[in-house]
Amino acid sequence: MKSSITTTPPFEDDASAATSESEFRFTQPLYNVSISENSIGKTYVMPNERMGIRLASADSDVDIKFRIVSGDRDKFFKAEERTVGDFCFLLIRTRTSNVDVLNRERKDRYVLEVRATANGHDGKNGAIADATVVVTILDTNDLNPLFYPIEYETTVTEDTPLHRSILRVNAEDADLGRNGEIYYSFAEETDQFAVHPVSGVITLTRPLRYAERAIHELVVVAKDRGALFRSVVGTSRASTAKVTIRVRQVNLYAPEIYVHQLPDIVENSNADIYAIVRVIDRDEGVHGQIASLDIVGGDPAGHFRVRPVGGSRSGEYNIEVLHLLDRETALQGYNLTLRAMDRGVPQRYSYKFVPVHLTDVNDNTPVFSREIYEVKVPETAPVNTPVIRLKVTDADEGRNALVYLEIVGGNEGGEFYVNAETGMLYTAVELDAEKKAFYTLTPEMEVWLDENEPAGTSVVRVTAKDRDSGENAYISYSIDNLKKVPFEIDHFSGIVKTKQVLDYETMKREYLLHFERIDCIGHVPRYVPIGSEIITVSAIDFDAGNIVSYRIVSGNPDGCFALDSASGVLSVACDLSDIKATERIINVTATDGTHFADVNPVHMHLVNAKRNLGSQRNNMPSRNDEYTLIPSRYGENVHAPEFIDFPSEIRVNDGDRDSVFGIDPDTGDLNTIGYLDRERESEYYLNISVFEKSLASFRISETALNGTNVWRANATDVDLGDNARLDRERQEIYELRIRARDNGGKDTDTPPLYSDALVRIREDVPVWTVIAVVDATDPDEGAGGDVEYFLSDAMESEGFFKVDKVSGTTMLVIENQPVGTLVTTVRAKDADPPGGDSKIGYSIRGGDGVGIFSIDDEGK
Repeated sequence: MKSSITTTPPFEDDASAATSESEFRFTQPLYNVSISENSIGKTYVMPNERMGIRLASADSDVDIKFRIVSGDRDKFFKAEERTVGDFCFLLIRTRTSNVDVLNRERKDRYVLEVRATANGHDGKNGAIADATVVVTILDTNDLNPLFYPIEYETTVTEDTPLHRSILRVNAEDADLGRNGEIYYSFAEETDQFAVHPVSGVITLTRPLRYAERAIHELVVVAKDRGALFRSVVGTSRASTAKVTIRVRQVNLYAPEIYVHQLPDIVENSNADIYAIVRVIDRDEGVHGQIASLDIVGGDPAGHFRVRPVGGSRSGEYNIEVLHLLDRETALQGYNLTLRAMDRGVPQRYSYKFVPVHLTDVNDNTPVFSREIYEVKVPETAPVNTPVIRLKVTDADEGRNALVYLEIVGGNEGGEFYVNAETGMLYTAVELDAEKKAFYTLTPEMEVWLDENEPAGTSVVRVTAKDRDSGENAYISYSIDNLKKVPFEIDHFSGIVKTKQVLDYETMKREYLLHFERIDCIGHVPRYVPIGSEIITVSAIDFDAGNIVSYRIVSGNPDGCFALDSASGVLSVACDLSDIKATERIINVTATDGTHFADVNPVHMHLVNAKRNLGSQRNNMPSRNDEYTLIPSRYGENVHAPEFIDFPSEIRVNDGDRDSVFGIDPDTGDLNTIGYLDRERESEYYLNISVFEKSLASFRISETALNGTNVWRANATDVDLGDNARLDRERQEIYELRIRARDNGGKDTDTPPLYSDALVRIREDVPVWTVIAVVDATDPDEGAGGDVEYFLSDAMESEGFFKVDKVSGTTMLVIENQPVGTLVTTVRAKDADPPGGDSKIGYSIRGGDGVGIFSIDDEGK
């Protein structure tokens, strides 16, 4: 704007008027001033500099008037003048007659055109000058925050994770700067939720539980930051909003399975219930109902089933045994996998493993690895020479699987003996092929039985096979002992049971049971004299009082064989050397006078054996022959090449009680012939005779295979492999002790661990503001791993902060903290004695409007 100068001054001459007119003007063509909104009448604006007109002299009698000529349509302002010395000040104030007030939110700037008029002493107008005054309306905290909407509602599930955002409230304030910055807080204290003071986001600070509270109603308060500095012009009224949070029930918990089971089950027993199962679900309503409990693993053959007790909603079930359990078919027992499912949405399930242990009963017969063992022994074999290991297995376990062997037939001269525990057959005397070249030995197995077992206890099971078909393949069993024994056999299954309670002190301690068989194939020498017994056949009639008699049906046209009708003894009735055939089949039967048994054949191979035999290997029985009816002697090449000047006898005399070593009489090599077990025996001292007795000591790995050469009489080597820096001869065994130590305190197992942090917050944040969330972890299980949070005693007494013991949420409980630094100690505690503390430093800053709070990690 430009100042205008008139050309006809009323109160000076022409020369002086020209000078005055050129000097009559405002000091600046444009002025900037400000005034607060809502100012009362006669409130003067605040200029940035001096406004007005400089006079020619201090005693000038010129009267200057100011008036607003434009820019004030609402007539809010009035211009005044005040002369001080040689300067006439322009003053602008609010009018007192206005009903309305200045409102920055409605209009924040006025551009006023002010005109100055100079009047002379004679009352005539003089010079005129114009200037522009820009009035800026300053904001005052005259408005309160306003929520829109004023009611909020949402639904969340009860499994919502902690610190998850739920909803956001929003309020607006048209004021500027600090006056327009809004803080949100709750009207009442709550541990369940927290609201961010700046963003208005409501988060979850404790787990929701539908059963405890289904609806949460909160009141959120919005205040601006200018409330602390509000003048008396306005009053502070906080704006509120109602927040309704509904909790929707969900399937929060999986079913829990509790099993009360028997320690074990005796195999083949009639037990019908193995375990009682209880299933609970901590949810309520349909979510807590159990839909099913099933066996989903560990029972492929379906030996078990689950049956509810008292209805499906009772939560109790029985695990029942459907079929007889056989330990031998499930050596490791069963490991049942139970799965429980509820009816909730989403459906939850849990698993439980239930081991089933089977107790063994002696229901299996020891079995030889072969029915016939054929072995050659040179007649030069020294005494105690290992001949063959008789391998016997028993599917039972423990004591029921212990088998002891003895020779019960064919060893009349005591030429052999067997190690009852290892099954190794040894020579007991020096053999002579010219005297006896063939031995048929019958070993016998022993079965152990505890005394005082009830009558009917299963002892062993006898199994026989018949290659015939139809009725000819039917097998019945009987005990053929002449003397009465306290045992009986099931004629169809072959299971031997006790007939009475056995007593170790008053009864025999060993019983030898004989079992019968009918179908036989064997060899009969032609030289046997007339009347020699070949075999005894036997039949059983289950009818009471019936007498069984035996007869030959066919196969005996020449009458060379006779069958005693009462005893069933088949004997020779002629000179067998006169029979041209090499094979004879005698068909026999039995009758009770009314019914006849099926015909059973007796196969005999007639061999041309002689009493004084040489070397006739062609007359030896075939490997396919299952049985030999009577002991026979056959010749073989027993004369092996002999070494010159070789010791006449090399043998292990003593020390091999487990039958694991054998010595080659020709080379002197000592070999392993059995499996070594260091836990059974760590050292063997063998007494070996070579001309004279000498003692040899050696060690061998328990994993050595059969046939491993472990010692030779002529050389040894004490070194073992590459010794590197260790010297086995100097020290063979080193015992190392290793100690493991954790980092726990003296009185704790595993204290909770977490790091320190520094949090910076404003000084004017509202009460209940979440300023930090601490989190501690504890690797302990159960109650020892549950962590609770609390403040140290010193911080608790000061009352500045509060920490939620469940979630670790730390809140401010006193507003308007002074600027400075506070150190709060938050302690995490589990079921063990307290562990370490975590320090959180709070740096209270001035309200500079930068952020709400920040976290500096100072983890140690």
